[in-house]
Amino acid sequence: MNPRLNELFQKYMDRGITEAEYVELRGSLRDDGLTIEVLQQAWENYRGDEKILSAGKNEAILQNILGHPAQKPVRSIRWIRYAAAAAIVLLISGTYYLHTRKNEKVETVAKQSPVKNDVAPGGNKAVLTLSNGEKIILDSAHNGIVAQQGSAKIIKTDSGKLAYNILNEKSTEIVFNTLTTPRGGQYKVQLPDGTNVWLNSTSSIRYPTSFPNHERKVEITGEAYFEVTRDEAKPFVVQVDNIETKVLGTHFNINSYMNEESVKITLLEGKVVVALQGDTQAKNNEFLVLKPGQQALALPISHSPFDKVSSKMQSLSLVNDVNVAEVIAWKNGFFSFNQADLTTVLRQLERWYDIDVRFAGNIPVRRFSGELSRDLSLSQVISVLSEMDVKFRIEGKTLTVIQ
Repeated sequence: MNPRLNELFQKYMDRGITEAEYVELRGSLRDDGLTIEVLQQAWENYRGDEKILSAGKNEAILQNILGHPAQKPVRSIRWIRYAAAAAIVLLISGTYYLHTRKNEKVETVAKQSPVKNDVAPGGNKAVLTLSNGEKIILDSAHNGIVAQQGSAKIIKTDSGKLAYNILNEKSTEIVFNTLTTPRGGQYKVQLPDGTNVWLNSTSSIRYPTSFPNHERKVEITGEAYFEVTRDEAKPFVVQVDNIETKVLGTHFNINSYMNEESVKITLLEGKVVVALQGDTQAKNNEFLVLKPGQQALALPISHSPFDKVSSKMQSLSLVNDVNVAEVIAWKNGFFSFNQADLTTVLRQLERWYDIDVRFAGNIPVRRFSGELSRDLSLSQVISVLSEMDVKFRIEGKTLTVIQ
């Protein structure tokens, strides 16, 4: 460790650094501009009425920033692109900013007593329901052919993906399969037309084992990311609730969890048409044409997340300049938060770690921004969240917020 850099960083964190020393610190960092940008943001946002972190934590952060050689990029998001800033932890203006790198050992920044009951992260788990009602548990099934449906062989690949091999292209027989992920599960399926679908936890997709008709239509619940094979003669249609998303060939994400307040269709590539179906008496747009970076936001008439079981979506609104990398972070192995409140964060943890969250008292008002690897154990995640003066207790499959 360079003693001078340590001294400059300590002065910076204590807001006792001079302008000349700050210039020296910026010029000394081994970085492509990313770490400097993060430090500059912290400096500009910091109000100056208290220290950002204790001296001990400052030293740990500096070791993490300067104590390792530069690594290859691991994420495409600008502020987490390189390992030089991969474990910066800052408390800025009441918001917790976290940056961690996938497959990197997490250095806990909070001293906590050992966790007696930890919970492992989720993984590739799903159940395939065949047309006759038979269920195949894919995480325990052997690789290779697991079933035959209609004119298609169903194959579990070595990479843990489900794929369909069409034996007779001229067959008109249509049978339906349903792929369902539990809490703590995710899975990828390649549909008969070559379209790839990633299912997040507690999600499902119902689809035919071949697409002989004029369109390719599937139904989903929960969250799914699509990379649709282009076929101008057969539009690809995704049905969720009373919302229909129609495309030719494109990449998009749909989040339709029951305990979220809205359905979100986010476009990454191509063009899609999102429409409300049936007698919705929509007050806003009944259909939207999305361009990349845009999102269709569908709300039930009650605007209550728990009424979506009985209440159809009643309005569509357009959101521009969406952070699409944040939207599909789950598919790439991350939790990604941008000014998310604690309940939003915990809903994702419930789904991925297959836990129930309880609050012993009032819900703490906190905002979180940044990314965490979904490979972390639950105790590793909550040790990070605890830095915002939120206390947790793990008891079996229950996570209790005790402050």
